Amino acid sequence: MIVLACNAVATGRAWGQDSLDLRSFLALVQAHHPLYQAAELEVEMAAGKLRAARGQFDPKLAWARYEKEYKGSTYYDYHQLELKVPIYSGIEVKAGYELNTGQYLNPESGTPLGGLYYTEISLPLLRNLLIDQARAEVKMQQAMLRQSTHEFQLARNDLSYLISVAYWEFKAAWDLRLLYQEAVEIAADRQYFVVRSYELGKYAAIDTVESYMEWQRRHSLLAQAEASLHLVRNALSNQFWMSDSLSQVTFWPSTQPLMPIDSLRLLAWRLEVDRHPLIQVMDEKIAIASIDKTLQRQGLLPQFDIRYKPLATNTVGYNFSSSSATWGAWLSMPLFLRKETGKLQVATTKLEQLEWERNFKVQALANDINAYAQAVEYLSDALKRQRNNVDAARRMLEAERRKLELGSTTIFMINYRERYLYESQEKLIKTFKEYQKAQAAYVHKFGLDASQL
Repeated sequence: MIVLACNAVATGRAWGQDSLDLRSFLALVQAHHPLYQAAELEVEMAAGKLRAARGQFDPKLAWARYEKEYKGSTYYDYHQLELKVPIYSGIEVKAGYELNTGQYLNPESGTPLGGLYYTEISLPLLRNLLIDQARAEVKMQQAMLRQSTHEFQLARNDLSYLISVAYWEFKAAWDLRLLYQEAVEIAADRQYFVVRSYELGKYAAIDTVESYMEWQRRHSLLAQAEASLHLVRNALSNQFWMSDSLSQVTFWPSTQPLMPIDSLRLLAWRLEVDRHPLIQVMDEKIAIASIDKTLQRQGLLPQFDIRYKPLATNTVGYNFSSSSATWGAWLSMPLFLRKETGKLQVATTKLEQLEWERNFKVQALANDINAYAQAVEYLSDALKRQRNNVDAARRMLEAERRKLELGSTTIFMINYRERYLYESQEKLIKTFKEYQKAQAAYVHKFGLDASQL
């Protein structure tokens, strides 16, 4: 394997950078990848919607003036300045000043010469007492903000998983290219040796054909490996963002695994499916649906609101009293409640759907985690056995070469032993790839970001 190691170093220098492991690569990608940035903007959008919902409880200052003049006469001149303060509990408080004058002013709109000060309090007693549309929107947007945070984590995890798979595909293609580069070099040296030996009368002509066929076969495998490397390198480059633009992958991959097998086994002790981002997203959806159901249930109640508005003038030191006030009450209720019961039925059904969906996802997620945990164990054992197989094939090849030196074997057997060794090494490379991809899937199913391990 000295030739293979030398080829790796030489090729890595030709590409212009040193080795880069998966965790370092993910850190570089996450800093600039547009899909990461887009996912993060979803959280900012949710925060903006929450701010807008809370804005429904902002105090409002209003001023109005209405005047009518006709043929030199002032019919009426209305002045009003009002401050409205919505309170989260559903109460609405207003404070204002009115000054109305005019020859034909409506008597009920008349005010003292110094104007009239008032304070008005409105209170729902049945419908909208516990919750109304404005308060429901605030609670829903709070849940949506939490949901968007979990969805951002899911998006990070999904993209990290896809990049991890692309990285290990690149690593396998890289190693296969190096393997067949070595194989071609050895076959070329053997072809030269066999031809020279034939010229000296040591080998038959058919031996030169045998060595030539093997040389060409390995060239073909190398070409296939080069094509595969080009494709997977391009796929990985599509995820390699530096600054605000794509960059070509010019590093050579590292053999460092994502996590040691013992660390992966410890993840099983941290299994808390209820805290998985996917389940937390479902929890927030259920919370939103529950708020909507509570709001729709309020629609079954009659709407009964009361309003009290004490009045004062500056002539009495702005003192409010019950003797100078207006008040009122308003009652409204549909006779059949078909609209309200229909909306409640929809909200209840939606909540039940989400609860069933959550139960399914919890069970499916737990099963997937256990399945990938077993897959990692099986592939770890397969990897160990394949390494043993490669070592045994290498020993068989060395023994066959010593027999060739003693003249007790043929070029055909040497090629056969080498072919079996290279096939074993190729299978080892692919097994290592599948093992690392299973690790990445296992970590992804846990709801973890591979770059943060």
